Amino acid sequence: MKKNIFIVITTVLTLLSSSIYGQDKIKLEYKFEKGKTYLYKDETVGDMTQEMMGREMKMKNESKSLVRLVVDNVDKDNKATLIVSSDSVTVHSKTPMRDTTISVKEIEGKRTKIVVSKLGKIFGRETIDSIKVSGRMSAMANREAISFPQFPENAIAVGEKWKSTEVDTTSPDNSGQLIVTRDIEYTLAGKEKKNNYDCFKVTFTGTSSTEGKFNMQGMEFYIEGSGKVKGSFYFATKIGMVIESESETESEMTYASVGENPMTIPITQKIVSKRTLVK
Repeated sequence: MKKNIFIVITTVLTLLSSSIYGQDKIKLEYKFEKGKTYLYKDETVGDMTQEMMGREMKMKNESKSLVRLVVDNVDKDNKATLIVSSDSVTVHSKTPMRDTTISVKEIEGKRTKIVVSKLGKIFGRETIDSIKVSGRMSAMANREAISFPQFPENAIAVGEKWKSTEVDTTSPDNSGQLIVTRDIEYTLAGKEKKNNYDCFKVTFTGTSSTEGKFNMQGMEFYIEGSGKVKGSFYFATKIGMVIESESETESEMTYASVGENPMTIPITQKIVSKRTLVK
């Protein structure tokens, strides 16, 4: 009798173990098709607080854009050449001095060519149409209009994690360079329906670091900072594209000028972004 009970318990544990460790694994890959066009709606809200000469100033920026992604070519290694542009860009800025909403026409339709692997790694970036815009809009004009979460080389199961390092480089007013590096840990959270697509939900957390320098009104500024990022996205394996993503970044930075009248400006900011596939 005891032997039979032992056999039953052993069998149940074996079945449970198989259900936990033997679950199906999925290979996450982008499925770019030559000639295909995708449209993403981007919405970003940023709250910033800076201190200068003992005074605190709060600012709020909201931007909305429609990003067009055209698959120009896919090579034998499944690297895709993409032509990226913005159909429309609107920015609402609110500071203690003014409250304005502008349409950034200088950016609209300006194309950039990027080469990206099926795992989301960007190998090259080339400007097709130059953009002439100055001031605060220059950083937006020079940053990547589109980015891709990076996937692991191997197939993974729900609950498993992977890591990636992602770098975003901008050139404000073409007078310097700003580099943001993000170290991200992703988790395959499970299956979920999103916008009529069968998707895998992926959550992520990570840290970011910022460094760079630029010239403004004849003064040289250095920037450094760090922050935390978290969010999630939904990936439809059937079409091989992200359907929707959301992220939240909180960071602290310091702007420091050099010269005859050096100054240090501490800045804290929170940025919430959402991207949705609309076509």
